[in-house]
Amino acid sequence: MTLRRLLIGEVRGAEIGPMLEVMQASEGGSMCTLHSRSAHGAIGRMVTLLMRTLANSSEDLAYRTISESVDLVVHLRLVDNGWVGDGGGGRHRFVSEVIEINGSGEPGRPPSVTDVFLPRADGRAVPAGRPEDLDDYVAVGFHPAWLDQVDGLWDQP
Repeated sequence: MTLRRLLIGEVRGAEIGPMLEVMQASEGGSMCTLHSRSAHGAIGRMVTLLMRTLANSSEDLAYRTISESVDLVVHLRLVDNGWVGDGGGGRHRFVSEVIEINGSGEPGRPPSVTDVFLPRADGRAVPAGRPEDLDDYVAVGFHPAWLDQVDGLWDQP
């Protein structure tokens, strides 16, 4: 198989193993969705799925596989204000966190990460740190000036 990109809608089970294997061996650009309560929680969720579905898997192997396969975790938050008042608040989905996975940590421990964007008081992402692989992101269109906007670039809803 010479897959260059892999897009998976929602990872919920055994597809996590082949997905991470392709991500590890490809040129980059693959992505998937996964349910978790935070960007850091997504790492734990991937570990749980890997250990549940792969024979002879260990927490150390799962963390190592994730650190070698995943570059960024983007967490989207859903706020449902449809029940407030006249129900006109609606549902809003927005970026709340972005973390960069920088490589393996100590054996049996989660990979080291850089918090690139963290949630401000309203839950929307604001810059928190500079990613280690910033040059790679700039090469594909990321603007480093976005990291200098302390209050974020996004208007209040």
